[in-house]
Amino acid sequence: MARPDDAARAFDAAVNRWRDEPLAWAGRGTASYAQRDLQGAAQDCYEALRLDGKESGARNNLAMTLLELGCPQAARAQVEAIATDALAATLRAGVEDTRPQIAADLTASAGDDPES
Repeated sequence: MARPDDAARAFDAAVNRWRDEPLAWAGRGTASYAQRDLQGAAQDCYEALRLDGKESGARNNLAMTLLELGCPQAARAQVEAIATDALAATLRAGVEDTRPQIAADLTASAGDDPES
């Protein structure tokens, strides 16, 4: 298994070589997430989505990153934009795992709201 630093260097090189390749940006976002650079991960996922708005892996990773950044509403908007019917089984399972995590966070944060 590759170490996060090795993956980050590889995807940095990919992004520098193929600036218009959404998978390079999505990969770098995943590597940034693994290194706990959540801001960097979010930026890279947004760039992947700017290049290809149908990049479901980047969108799911962005949702998880936004959730960890304390933005559950934005996370929910991202995951709800993913059409799972055409996804490969592995990616579909990842998205289906993300949805309840976001829902649980929204439920927990609603309990913290004095007006709810």
